[in-house]
Amino acid sequence: KRQASNRDVFEAAGETDSFDQALESIDFAEEKFLSERMDALAREKETLDASRKLLAEEKFDEAISRIEALEKEGRTGPEVRKIKAEAVEKLIRRERNRAAMLFLAARKTADRSRKEKYLRASFHRLKILVERYPSSPLVTKILSNMETIRKEMQKLGVSPEGSPGEAG
Repeated sequence: KRQASNRDVFEAAGETDSFDQALESIDFAEEKFLSERMDALAREKETLDASRKLLAEEKFDEAISRIEALEKEGRTGPEVRKIKAEAVEKLIRRERNRAAMLFLAARKTADRSRKEKYLRASFHRLKILVERYPSSPLVTKILSNMETIRKEMQKLGVSPEGSPGEAG
């Protein structure tokens, strides 16, 4: 004797239309899910490709913004993390170099006002990096750089956080 299928049970109860509608609904939901999944994967690939291009163009902030948008969608795979880490590292290195140039300019000038301005600008650049990327492996180096600037500012009798001329 053959085993009754789900359809046979529905036919016996006179519910074949309901059964067919339920199957169609399941098929539609499955197709919709697969379509949405494929669209999401295509968007992720597009965003990762665009982010790689931005990295090559040294547009690190833009690359990070694109990656963070993916992260907000719950897309945090290894490639997403890798590209974001690379963008953050390159951005930090660039900003540390800019801060270093300001620090060196401060050391070279005899003008106290300019020296203070350069030191504050250098300190501020580094402080933003620490606030924005606290989990970066480069934070230790940034904090060390900030301490060096702080000591130089103490020699001038100013605080990195204060207004110009304020004692620290």
